[in-house]
Amino acid sequence: MSGPNDQVAASIKEGLLAAMDPVAGFHALFDFIDSVFFFAKDPDGRILFANPQLLRHYGFSKSEEMIGKTDFDFLPRSLAEEYRRDDLQVIKSRQPLIRQVELFLDDKGVPGWYMTTKLPIISKQGKAIGVMGVIQEFDASHPRFFGGKQLSQLINYITDHPLESIRPGELTKVSGLSARKIQRLFLETLNTTPRDLLMKLRIRKSCDLLRFTDAPISEIAMDCGFYDQSAFTRNFKKRMGITPKHYRAAH
Repeated sequence: MSGPNDQVAASIKEGLLAAMDPVAGFHALFDFIDSVFFFAKDPDGRILFANPQLLRHYGFSKSEEMIGKTDFDFLPRSLAEEYRRDDLQVIKSRQPLIRQVELFLDDKGVPGWYMTTKLPIISKQGKAIGVMGVIQEFDASHPRFFGGKQLSQLINYITDHPLESIRPGELTKVSGLSARKIQRLFLETLNTTPRDLLMKLRIRKSCDLLRFTDAPISEIAMDCGFYDQSAFTRNFKKRMGITPKHYRAAH
């Protein structure tokens, strides 16, 4: 139950928000946090705000160069479509998307692990008029990303064995949870599954091999835990938007 002090604090908070100049938004704070990318988009996916860190990540020096563009101007189509689906889900449901682990590309197309949180932008009339979010580099070993020890143990185990065929029973031994509870824990906390996390790890490893070695693509497919080159190419294109051959040529 809330007490008198809670009610007073809530009243002060509401008064502060009502008195604030709309131009002096909290988003300006993200300009001074080096490890966080901040963005805000309209319902059509056009970028309205981007902090200096995100501008530099995409190779821009001024916000005017990025404002009005969409993810389709920077990213492979499949990734842009995935981000767009998430944006529309947040706007339509008016519910936040919390701590989603995903691959995010830098200006050179090199994938890295990032964690994204998105919230709807709500108008004074109560209508969802856009989406805003933050993107942070993901560190599976850092306790601040997770609410429990079991999830950290599971992620660290998968990260340490990305090329192995991990069976549900192995994850049960690591965490003490049933396969069903593990699946639900991943979906509720990271909006992904253990299998999908494992696949993303393999794709990232394959990107390094494509960029830094001359090994045949069929060999890279086997080295990254895929049954054959066809399965590798299909999964790579699904997540990166281009085939391994085109990725190697571009990078």
